[in-house]
Amino acid sequence: MAYDKVLAKYLKHDVLIAKVKRELYKDYAALEQQGHVARHTAESERDEKKRAMKTRNHQPLNNRGVVNEDAYYKHLAYSGMLEKTRREAPKGALDKVELAAGFHEFDQFYQGELLDDAKRPARAIDEELYKPRHRPATEGTSDAVATGFLDTAGRREQFLADLDRYGEKGLEQAERTELYYVLEQFFENSRQSPAAPEGDKQLNEV
Repeated sequence: MAYDKVLAKYLKHDVLIAKVKRELYKDYAALEQQGHVARHTAESERDEKKRAMKTRNHQPLNNRGVVNEDAYYKHLAYSGMLEKTRREAPKGALDKVELAAGFHEFDQFYQGELLDDAKRPARAIDEELYKPRHRPATEGTSDAVATGFLDTAGRREQFLADLDRYGEKGLEQAERTELYYVLEQFFENSRQSPAAPEGDKQLNEV
């Protein structure tokens, strides 16, 4: 209570007016400083526009020297690809010593070459290189079949022939006939061989 009474003595006009003036001065100084910054920014923008109007535009001169516009599109595509790759993997791209030190890496060199290519005539395209070439016909019914070798066409012909025979159940019958023939030869050989095992002799007697 005593402390409040002491403070109440200072709640007077002559004591508070100095404090109010000081705070108002600070607010006015901050407001004036922000006004200076805003005016300086506006003046800078106007100066840049005036300087741009006074600066000579060299773009028409550069355009007159362009003979290969495709090089500019290649440059845009390549630089866009680099930007996308570095944005998706910033660590892998920015960890390179060449990029950090600003060395002349291949990426920068190639972009410069693409810009220079715009001033160079485009290379002639030989359309003959892109025409479909005649491929020699591969005969599957050649004498290579007799040696046990079949090329791609031969394997296809053999597959289609086997498929037709299977569909007609002719191949199944042919394989059964070949199996019977092999068994017939086996039994005949066992019967004529004097050194046939005992089991084969009993089988021949049956």
